[in-house]
Amino acid sequence: MLMLSRASAAGLVVRVDLSSAAAHEGEVVVHLKGAADSKDVKVHDDGARPDVAAGDEVYSGTVWLDADAYDASLSLGTHLLPGGPVSWDPANVMRDLDMSVAGETLTASSAAQNPNQGGSTGAQDRGTGSNPSARPGGRPPAGATPAPVAAEKDTSNPMLFAGVGLGLLLLSGVAYWTTQGRVGSELAPLPEPGLVGPTTPSLSAGLSVWEIDPEDAADLADALLATLARHRCVVVAADPGYTPAAVFGGPVYRADGCTPAAIKKMVDAADEEAGPRIAVLIRCETDPARLKALVDALHGTGGVVVTGDAGYTPLPIVHCRRGPGRSWSFATAAGEVQAHLGPGGLELVEG
Repeated sequence: MLMLSRASAAGLVVRVDLSSAAAHEGEVVVHLKGAADSKDVKVHDDGARPDVAAGDEVYSGTVWLDADAYDASLSLGTHLLPGGPVSWDPANVMRDLDMSVAGETLTASSAAQNPNQGGSTGAQDRGTGSNPSARPGGRPPAGATPAPVAAEKDTSNPMLFAGVGLGLLLLSGVAYWTTQGRVGSELAPLPEPGLVGPTTPSLSAGLSVWEIDPEDAADLADALLATLARHRCVVVAADPGYTPAAVFGGPVYRADGCTPAAIKKMVDAADEEAGPRIAVLIRCETDPARLKALVDALHGTGGVVVTGDAGYTPLPIVHCRRGPGRSWSFATAAGEVQAHLGPGGLELVEG
């Protein structure tokens, strides 16, 4: 359905090399102005797809194109750098645009992967500015032309096109339409419902704290794990004394530790393996400083923290109590709900 609805469009991976640029601050935005439409693409250097490595001064982003020729320019904060025309063969539906800045001079180079022809096309156009091969210490832009520097690009890093420009572009194209991930879209998904009924926190809001008598903490963690795994991949971070129950769905991965860095590392690995729908279950000793560090590290990833003492935290708190059999109650400032634990997790008890 996706491929049919976008049959006339082409996917573009944009990379902006600022390793030799003058000092800059603010957002990095690529502007593409066409005869009938314009695109503004925010690019990022955070290691999240399609960016390859965080902090390397190469910013990346993706967008769908409806035309084959644009005039390219670049904004570094409030400072606009003119570039020049870039274009692609209409047959190329998987395209690349490499930009590099030397001082305050912008060079733009277009290239493409054409699966119908079994290889890369050469650079179609270059924007105005100095020859990128003369820029000391910088990377040459993508694409192949008769010039030696373009051939060097093809032999020095062939997997950048094949891996990122083809495979990751397809993934980010799906993400564009399902609003999973950041690919230059201004669309925002509606929030999910509460995890266990309307008065409980939603995973869309990020982390929440679920407070329970320590004797029942492991059983609550298992119940929440089964609930999370119904629709998401789950990363479990827990003290050595807790062994997660086997649950349907998932998959479920266990982090190597309870530090924010260890949890983020596993979340990033799970994202690569299973896709962006990830939740975390944290069964570790917590305090306000650690909770804040977790929130900062996970960047909005939804999940639950199971603890015997919520203490003071600005995160949503759910006061949990075990009932008879497989029943549970969950109270928040918005009200209290009853739930029953079934094979697929906690189910709200109506009435």
